[in-house]
Amino acid sequence: MELKSVPTLTEYFSPSWIIERSLCNGYSRLVCDQFNYLIDNKKKSTIDSIALSLKPIKSNDIHYPESKSILSLVIDFILTLKEKNLLPCIVFSDSRMLCENMAAGVAEYFEELENDLRRKKYKNQIQQLENRLELIEKTKKKIKPKKEKKSSNNRKNDDEDNIAELKMMEEEENDQILLSGFEQQLLNGILDEGTLANRQGCDRELVDALIERASKENPRLIRYMKRGVAYHHAGLNNKGRVAVEALFRNRYIQVVFSTSTLCMLF
Repeated sequence: MELKSVPTLTEYFSPSWIIERSLCNGYSRLVCDQFNYLIDNKKKSTIDSIALSLKPIKSNDIHYPESKSILSLVIDFILTLKEKNLLPCIVFSDSRMLCENMAAGVAEYFEELENDLRRKKYKNQIQQLENRLELIEKTKKKIKPKKEKKSSNNRKNDDEDNIAELKMMEEEENDQILLSGFEQQLLNGILDEGTLANRQGCDRELVDALIERASKENPRLIRYMKRGVAYHHAGLNNKGRVAVEALFRNRYIQVVFSTSTLCMLF
């Protein structure tokens, strides 16, 4: 058996965007194999030189590029999964409180992101839509008396020209009120950038029914679910658990923070 050089930590781990336990175990085996080779072949001088080069490491000697909270790391992790199209995912924890706090933190991140987009990127578009709707309301108030007057004339004279004009006015009014899906999001809904929820590739009727069923007992959870995030543990009531499990299977919810309660189901 020949001695194989062990790559440095940077060489070994840098190609991976996330370090998994199996990768760490693989590196550990490489180091152990090298030491076993040195021991079996009585390479005492090499072993002594390695032992002398090792120095005890204190926590004060370790310097990270920047200190980050667990929540920040989790959000970065989820955004990376989203970018690489690796969602949905389940993040397991033994703590019910941590599951709820992480779900709340991720949901609040996307809520703040959306609020920021409304204040800056979409500010002018929202203002234009609000002005447009205000103008439509004023127009409707003016059109209504005219329509009533013309309808009265039609009943008396059965005038075909008046009927055609009324129909055209109604069509114009309806066309003005119609808003695109994106415009409705800008005014009253949740922006696509402000949620992880897979709203296009899900069963919309099922989503609405489950959210409606669970909303009374789980208002906070429903708020998170609309952002594509949820939590799951034994303390969650039945309607909440059913909604989370079904909507995760349906791929509407993209991230679930869970204790071991989901292990049996997926």
